[in-house]
Amino acid sequence: ALNSDGSIYPDSGHATASGLIRDHTGSCLAPFTINLEICSITRPELRGDLEGLQLAWELGLSQGPGSARLSVRY
Repeated sequence: ALNSDGSIYPDSGHATASGLIRDHTGSCLAPFTINLEICSITRPELRGDLEGLQLAWELGLSQGPGSARLSVRY
């Protein structure tokens, strides 16, 4: 499972995207955090998803039983 989130620091406007990839037992396989320049909240939220998917690909992880869904709320 991929869990990600984006945030913006109100005082500076700088943003971060972070998250982690878990295995089927819920154990953390790989955490990640990236710093972004000043932007709106949509960018770090989506960038967290993108970075997580790229990391999963680089680690050779694939979807197990069931189906994967990406939900974006704006």
